[in-house]
Amino acid sequence: MRKFPYTFIKKRKLESLEAEARQQKDHISTATEFIREIEKGNLDFQLQAIEEQNGSNVLTTSLMSMREQMKKIAQEEKERNWVTEGLAKFVDILRSNNDKSKELAEQIISNLIKYMNANQGALYILNDDNAEDVHLEMAACYAYSRKKHHEHRVNEGEGIIGQVLFEKETVYMTTIPENYIRITSGLGDALPRHLLIVPLKIEDKVFGVVELASFQPIKQYQIEFVERLGESIASTISSVKINQRTKQLLEETQQHAEEMKSQEEEMRQNMEELQATQEEMQRVLKQVQGKETYLNQILNASKDIVYTIDRSYKLVSWNAPFGKTLEYFGMKAEKGLSTIDWYQGEERQKQIDVYDRVLRGESFEDVTSTVNNGMVLHYQYNYTPLRNDKGDVFEAVVFSRDITETVTAQEKKEKILKDAQQQAEQLKAQEEELRQNMEELSTTQEEMQRILNEMQVKERMQDELINLSADSIFTVDRNYRVLNYNRTYEESVKATGVEVKKGMDALVFYTTDEEKKHNKALYDRALAGETFEVAQHYSNSGMELDYSLKYSPLYGPDGKVIAVGVSARDVTKR
Repeated sequence: MRKFPYTFIKKRKLESLEAEARQQKDHISTATEFIREIEKGNLDFQLQAIEEQNGSNVLTTSLMSMREQMKKIAQEEKERNWVTEGLAKFVDILRSNNDKSKELAEQIISNLIKYMNANQGALYILNDDNAEDVHLEMAACYAYSRKKHHEHRVNEGEGIIGQVLFEKETVYMTTIPENYIRITSGLGDALPRHLLIVPLKIEDKVFGVVELASFQPIKQYQIEFVERLGESIASTISSVKINQRTKQLLEETQQHAEEMKSQEEEMRQNMEELQATQEEMQRVLKQVQGKETYLNQILNASKDIVYTIDRSYKLVSWNAPFGKTLEYFGMKAEKGLSTIDWYQGEERQKQIDVYDRVLRGESFEDVTSTVNNGMVLHYQYNYTPLRNDKGDVFEAVVFSRDITETVTAQEKKEKILKDAQQQAEQLKAQEEELRQNMEELSTTQEEMQRILNEMQVKERMQDELINLSADSIFTVDRNYRVLNYNRTYEESVKATGVEVKKGMDALVFYTTDEEKKHNKALYDRALAGETFEVAQHYSNSGMELDYSLKYSPLYGPDGKVIAVGVSARDVTKR
């Protein structure tokens, strides 16, 4: 018997299955609507709870979990896009203002505050021009949608910003200390309570600090964005500093080149003037030497004693009669000899008082008497101060003559009145002549001293000017001994291992007899009165050098050649 292919169920059971089917259909419809809203991007769409048969809410929980995961992914993508767009935005800002530090700082802080939706902020740049005064300087300030003009300096470790510079780490504060905010809106608005301070650094080197204040909390991804942006800002600041320094160095180099060109022209003119001055000095020197010889002959021809002393009563100069007088008393005239040691007791102090009078500027005469071998000798002294260019007394000149005969004649005038009167008139005339001679001699002595001072000054100037020359300059006497030389000659000789000294053999530098003979012949030509130039080649430590040497005879006051002047110029490069 065939069985019936269908199963019979109860009506109640059928109704239960139909209700369950309708419920499943509603669940599917609700889930489908939720998924479609999610596909549209409406991640905040509310899902009604779906009750399953076993009373659990697995489908609802799964769908809600899926939505939360998608919201999280969408938020992370939104944050990444925000960071990426921000970095790209600031790349253009940094690129467009990388040669002007002030404009760059203002563009960075104003755009950063707007992009971060902050209230105010400031950009500080590190000033390390002086290693002993490293500090931060406020480069730009922006608040309440406007650029602000503030000047602020922060030392390392000073306040929160200085501490960030010292520790090189980001600081985020949700409670800002009182009085920290320096700028207010003026409208009574509340002050921002969130503060972010980020060091602008590359690796471990800080180039500045950025400070942001906000009403709203600053999220972690925003902090990381500012830190990443800080590296780019630091790199740009470094480039701007390098460019500015390079530009400054270039300008300084150009200015230096122009100055060098001007100095070179000035040096050329100075050399021409130096040559003319040197020729004039030679002429004046010959005149001074001639006058000096003439005056010395006059003083030495006089029978009167003439000598000068300084302010310490020490002997400075004297004539021949004075020297012979000292020899008569067993002494030798030497510069620096004390002239008051000749006197003892009261005579010593008396002579000091006389010297002090003339050294104070007084001119006067004095007569003294002394006993020598039973004879009474009488001397007349004329004391005259010597003054410098400023009018200050620096020395005193003493003229002394033996007037014993005059005094003796005056003592005999009562016996021979007529002869005494005649002698007195003659003496008076002689005294007047002597006074005039003394005045002329005093004037001559002052002129001699002035010329001597000028000659000494010019001699020092000549030595300094010769030392400025790049040529080697030296002189050799008739015995082939080095007399004088400049620094260039000294350095060139030192390079050969020989230390040059005055009086040394000028032929010692040549190693072979042939070289010595050749150079001796050159000196002989100049000593014979010939001026000429020669070219010589030297080998020194593997270097081949060429010199142009000029030999010139040097003449004494009598017109005879007394030495040879040699000027050697290095013409190797030429």
